[in-house]
Amino acid sequence: MNRRAALLSGSALAMAVLLGALAWIARTALALERGQAEARARAALEERVRLALWRMDSSLAAFLAQENARPAGGALPGGDPMRPYLRLRFEIDSTGRLAVAGGPASDADRRLLARDPLLAALAQAPLAAPRPESPLQAVAAARATPTTRKPEETRHRKDEASPQLEAEIANQAMINSAEFSQRQQIAAPPLVPIGSPPLSPVSSASAAPIPPISPSARSRPADRTARIKTPLQPVWRDGELLLARRIERGGGEALEGIWLDREAVRAWLLGPTRDLLPAADLRPAPNGEKVDPGRQLALLPLRLDPGPQPAPEGLGGSPARLGLALATAAILAVALAAGLLIAAALRLARRRDVFVSAVTHELRTPLTTFRLYTEMLDEGLVAADRRGEYVATLRAQADRLGHLVENVLAFARLERRGAAVAAEAIPLGSLLQPIAERLSEDLGRRGLAVSLDLPPALASERARADPIAVERILQNLADNAAKYAAAGESPRFDLAVTLERRNALLTARDGGPGIPRAERSRLFRPFHKSAAQAATAGAPGLGLGLALSRALARSFGGDLRYVEREGDGAGFELALPRA
Repeated sequence: MNRRAALLSGSALAMAVLLGALAWIARTALALERGQAEARARAALEERVRLALWRMDSSLAAFLAQENARPAGGALPGGDPMRPYLRLRFEIDSTGRLAVAGGPASDADRRLLARDPLLAALAQAPLAAPRPESPLQAVAAARATPTTRKPEETRHRKDEASPQLEAEIANQAMINSAEFSQRQQIAAPPLVPIGSPPLSPVSSASAAPIPPISPSARSRPADRTARIKTPLQPVWRDGELLLARRIERGGGEALEGIWLDREAVRAWLLGPTRDLLPAADLRPAPNGEKVDPGRQLALLPLRLDPGPQPAPEGLGGSPARLGLALATAAILAVALAAGLLIAAALRLARRRDVFVSAVTHELRTPLTTFRLYTEMLDEGLVAADRRGEYVATLRAQADRLGHLVENVLAFARLERRGAAVAAEAIPLGSLLQPIAERLSEDLGRRGLAVSLDLPPALASERARADPIAVERILQNLADNAAKYAAAGESPRFDLAVTLERRNALLTARDGGPGIPRAERSRLFRPFHKSAAQAATAGAPGLGLGLALSRALARSFGGDLRYVEREGDGAGFELALPRA
């Protein structure tokens, strides 16, 4: 493997490793950022779920407080505000008899509200049967109950009390106990209608008090003798949600409860949460089912399903993506610069190889001629009549070496110092006629005729140029003509001058074979022709003359370009800026 292949392979491997590391870093950073976005989305979801559960539990707390404050076997005055969310109210006594508020119970209601399965679902013992109560027990209960009578009205000795008085005292004690118990209940917060905003904390001072028991309620013995034993407990029964509590009436127990309309309750509870969780839903959570505590209501066996959530936002223009984009752009720019630098180094190495090869070939031929001819002349091996011929050959080879060295040095100076040279305003006649005479003498020895077409009217036109640079340009063009056109049908080198608005155009044409179209795009590249091509073509050279000529022309503001022409031969146009 040569050095060029090793350099390319090493550069490609280093770039692949760099890009692979960048890809891994980008993937890791994006994964971390995606994880953070998802974590933020989950935290926001949990906060919305927590707030939604708080809103629903607040509404349920008001509802359950009001239902627990309802007297056993009685009703609050002013109607039933929870009627839209209930299917029916029921009561089951110890014998299994079912009583439904508002009308008779259907067979389906009786099957759903069967006593024993309902008690088993509530995990409660069977109801106790009624037992008779003695008058003495009633009197003791009345004495243990707070009373509003004056002390002097109740201070009677036991032996002075008649049975009628004992009964009256017991009756009045129960009435006072019911009033006292109801007044001591904490007022329940107002119910939240469907679609209303969330509840705000309600102070006890602003809470509406529970209305007192009406006189008509006092007149019902069933309400006066009933007593609540347990608060309302929720239970699922055949897919329906029930609330039930145990009450005691007449020495026996009964089961009192309500059958909730699940869809109405669902719409009521989800209404205030639509701004938080638009796709949320409430699903049953039967007893014994494992439910995430962060998703279950605290007061009813229902679990909150937040529904599908949108994808995490904030990834489009995130700082990580912007940083990765900038880092990728910087690395690609560095890679491009490194690639251009490597390409320039390879091109320079290639030019150096071509230069060394061409210079070696160009120097070997004249040096060999010098050595051979000088040895022959020194040893007297050349006849006296042919010595002039040998000397002329040595002179031509010396001129060739001088021209080669001058081109290389001039090209090196232009590349090292830049393209600016000193230019002066000079008449075209004074500039071109001496150069044409010297070219005619040189090319005449090589078999080419030189002609200069400079009209007298243009001879006095002044152009800005460097005479030395112009002569070197024309010498290079003439040298190419001598190499390729000397053996043609019309060996000549013609120069013609024309004017345009800004430039004086000097056109040089020869009678050689011309330049193939495929080679024209590479005419002005340095070292375009290698030593092997020069040797094969029979026209030695470095391939540096045209590149040097264009650089010299542009150094004083002119230009050199190839021009198409009809017939054989090559044509070049040298633009000289008018003064």
